[in-house]
Amino acid sequence: MKKTRFLTAALLLTPLLFAKVETWTTVTGDSIKAEIVGFHGPLVFFEKGKKRNTVNVPYVYLTDDCKARAVSWLEGYLEENQDQTTVAQSDAKITDLLEENLVTLQDGKLVPFEFASDVEPEYYVFYYSARWCGPCRRFTPKLVAFYNAMKMAGYDNFEVVFVSSDNGAGEMKRYIEEDKMPWPALKIGKRGMPTIRKMKGNGIPCLAVTDREGRILAHSYNGDEYLGPSEPKDLLRSFVTVSKSRMEKFAQPKAK
Repeated sequence: MKKTRFLTAALLLTPLLFAKVETWTTVTGDSIKAEIVGFHGPLVFFEKGKKRNTVNVPYVYLTDDCKARAVSWLEGYLEENQDQTTVAQSDAKITDLLEENLVTLQDGKLVPFEFASDVEPEYYVFYYSARWCGPCRRFTPKLVAFYNAMKMAGYDNFEVVFVSSDNGAGEMKRYIEEDKMPWPALKIGKRGMPTIRKMKGNGIPCLAVTDREGRILAHSYNGDEYLGPSEPKDLLRSFVTVSKSRMEKFAQPKAK
């Protein structure tokens, strides 16, 4: 059997202290000491070490005991979060970071963005792109179609944020208008924020999918290897659909 490889990504934001660290083992015999922090789609996410790196492991690779602990954690998380937090109430780091720093195109002008739903997104997708970039122009229509289809299907638990590499707000506005981007953009003067800058890969187009706390869940780059924007987009689909399904299933009345 092929040895399991634990994938790691730098955690951008400081997590909560006093984490509960446990030993987690896979069916191939690999083990890590880490704290479980998320269960997204088919992947279980952990934080480990002093640098609080994130690690993801496919749920099916965990031993039966670890699977049971992961499910128990998920049930506790769903119970604690069954009342959805609004954007105004949120103290999540990414949500706080983006508030008042987003714009959207309205009547030909870039105006402050307000979330269409007051419910805080569970996932943020940072799209690094530019009007002058040929591969970006070929991918953007695919992302627009994906976004519109998911929103029309009722998946409001994610939001895309365009981070422009264009030469000024004028070029960014033209790009948004020409490609009919339905999502907000980071203000052009804010693209140098350290947290946002750290998430960008070595080139564009680049997608970085994070949770509310800034943990990278999927990315166009695995180290220096470019995976392209389609792989994180497909992972995002599994994240948002499975998350909504789990929340709806948990909210159903328990059989007596």
